[in-house]
Amino acid sequence: TLICAHGDGVIQAWALHAPEQPSEPPDFSAEMLASAPPEVGALELYDAARRVERASPALRARLRWELRLDAKLTACDSWRGGGELRVLLGGSQGEVFWLELGRRRVPRARRLGALGSGVVLARLSPRGERAATACRDHRVAVWRPREQVSTDTSTGAWRVLDDSGGEVWALVVAPATPSGTS
Repeated sequence: TLICAHGDGVIQAWALHAPEQPSEPPDFSAEMLASAPPEVGALELYDAARRVERASPALRARLRWELRLDAKLTACDSWRGGGELRVLLGGSQGEVFWLELGRRRVPRARRLGALGSGVVLARLSPRGERAATACRDHRVAVWRPREQVSTDTSTGAWRVLDDSGGEVWALVVAPATPSGTS
């Protein structure tokens, strides 16, 4: 699967195959979508009746689904493990989104919060359970989207460093320690 996050807020999932490969993943059903609608955005499923394909001599791709968020995306990071894919997305107005994908599951998307200025960097921890974002205003936020923790009421982030001292060019999120801190 190839996940493409476009600047206009569209996220697409493409099934990739060699041109001669006959098998394709099963389509999501309308019942699956009805049982788990996205918290944010509009999700559109592409089945055999609405097939969108692209091909080259070395690769065949079929569009499986498309999620449209009401945001201009400016930063993205992803993590894959244990049959799951997690995607952290940042927007030009400071929006932060979380997307979780699993085998034969409709993607789950939610808005984590928003910061005061556009997100320029988004990073996930090595195990994909924590995240950090940096903004144009030099603020850095730490997010814990898979945990029930108290958050900053104005942003939705777990913790916010109000002034990192300058423009942030790189972020690395260390794994959590046994005491729960990074």
